[in-house]
Amino acid sequence: ACTPITSNVAGKVALVDRGSCAFTIKVKNAQNAGAKAVLVGDNVEATPSGMSGTDPTITIPSVRIRLSDRNLIVSKLDTDTVNVTMRDASGARVDSYRWLVGEKSTAFGGAIRDMWAPTCHGDPGKVSDAEYYCATDDAGGVHSNSGVPNHGYALLVDGGTYNGVTVKGIGLTKAAHIYWRAQNEYQIPTTDFADHADSLEASCRDLLGKRLNGLSTDGAPENNYSPGPSPFVRLSPTNCVQVTNMIAAVELRKEPTQCNFKPMLDKNTPNPCGEGTTRSQVWSEDFEDGLAGWSLTNQGVYAGWPGTNWAADSTPPGEHASQVAFAADLDGSCGDPLADVSGVMRLQSGAIAIPAGAGSPVLQYEHYVATEASYDGGNVKISVNGGAFQLVPASAYTFNKPNTTLATATDGNTNPLAGQEAFSGTDGGEVSGSWGESQIDLSKVGVSPGASIELQFDFGMDGCGSVDGWYVDNVSVSTCVPVAGVTDGVRER
Repeated sequence: ACTPITSNVAGKVALVDRGSCAFTIKVKNAQNAGAKAVLVGDNVEATPSGMSGTDPTITIPSVRIRLSDRNLIVSKLDTDTVNVTMRDASGARVDSYRWLVGEKSTAFGGAIRDMWAPTCHGDPGKVSDAEYYCATDDAGGVHSNSGVPNHGYALLVDGGTYNGVTVKGIGLTKAAHIYWRAQNEYQIPTTDFADHADSLEASCRDLLGKRLNGLSTDGAPENNYSPGPSPFVRLSPTNCVQVTNMIAAVELRKEPTQCNFKPMLDKNTPNPCGEGTTRSQVWSEDFEDGLAGWSLTNQGVYAGWPGTNWAADSTPPGEHASQVAFAADLDGSCGDPLADVSGVMRLQSGAIAIPAGAGSPVLQYEHYVATEASYDGGNVKISVNGGAFQLVPASAYTFNKPNTTLATATDGNTNPLAGQEAFSGTDGGEVSGSWGESQIDLSKVGVSPGASIELQFDFGMDGCGSVDGWYVDNVSVSTCVPVAGVTDGVRER
C-alpha cells in the first residue's frame, strides 16, 4: 500500500501490511481507493501500539492489529467474507476521553493507552482478556499489560460495573493517596499484580480516618496527611470495600492461565548419574562460611561501573533458608558513561581434583534467576588442567540448561557476556524466579578422571534495567559409580 491501490476496496475495510513506508501513506492510499477503514497488519507478534504520523486529509479510521490476527484474516479471505467491527477510541466518548494517555502526542499520532477501555488500544482490561500479553519479552509485557492496573485505577476513581462487579467511585483524591502510599511503602521492583492488590488494600487500611489533602500542583505540603491549603478528605471503610471490589473486577489476583506460564527451572530433579548408578561426592560448597576459598573479580565497561563483586547473602528469596552466593543485577543509565553499569562479576573456585579411576564426573548447583531478560544474565565456565576458562555450553547440561542466548553487541547489548548462552529473565509470568538445580555432564567439556578443574560463575549486565540477580548455592562435583548387580537400570538376579 505504499503505492496507489488498484484492488477493489471501495466501501470495504482495507487490510494492508506494515513496513516500507509511513502509516499515513498506506491509509491515504486506501482512502483514495475508496476504503471506508484500514487495518494495518503488524510484522511482528506483539501487542500493537499506536501508529505514528499525521495527515489532516485522512478522514477514515485506521487501526493496527497483531500479526496473528492479520494472518487469520488473510486465511479467511479466499473462501469467506470477513466482517470487521471497529470501536471508537478517539475521545468521542466522554468516559474514555477522560482516561486517554498521550492523546496529544505527535510521536505516536495520538493516544497510546485508554485507561477506561484498554482493549480499544490492544491492551487488556482484566487478566483473563485475550489481549493479555503472554510472551517473556518486554519484561513479560510490562507495557501492554499495564492496561489491567490502569483500568483498575480509572474504575476506582469514577466507578462502574465491569466483569460483573460493581465499583462505587471514590474520586481522584482518595484513589491517588491510596496508590501513592502503596507505591512508596509497599511495592518494590518485583511486585506483581497480586502483590499490588495486597499493597492497595493495606494502604487503604493505613489511611482510614486520616486527613488527606486535595490534589495540587502548586507546592502542596510534603506531608500529605497534615492540614494544608487545599481541601481535604477522609477515607472510610466503605472506600476500602471499593478497593477490594476493583481488585476483583480487573482480576489482580487471578493467574493468567491462558498463558500456560512455567518456571524457568524444572523442579523434578533427576538422579544426575542415571539409573543403575550412584553418586560419589568429590567436592562441595554450601557457602555457609561465606565466599571463603573463592576468588572474586569484576570488570566494567565504562566509568560508571561500581566495582561490585559477588557477595554472601543470608536472606535469599524463595523457600531457601541458608546462606548463598549472590550477584546483584544492577541498574544504571545506558548511554551515560558515568552512570552506565555495564560489567561482569566473576566467582572462581579453587582447584578441584577428580580422582583417577573414578567414574563419569558431574557438576550440580542450585540457583535462582531473576534478571532483565536477554540483556543481563549468568553462566558457568570451567578451566581443565590449568587451561583457559571456557563456557560450559547448553549441550553439556543434562538438566535445567541455560534458557537463552544473550542479546549481542549488534543488538546494542553492552554486557561483556553479550552473545553467550546464559540464564536470563524470570519465571514465566512473574517478576521473580524460583529455586531449581542444574546438572552438567563434565565429560562433555573435556573433564576425565584424574583431571583438575576450576569453576567460574560469571554474571554480567548491560548499563541499565534490572530485576534482582543470580543466587547460587550447594555446588557439588561428584562421580557416577555403577551399582553392583545392576545393568542398564535392571538388577541382575
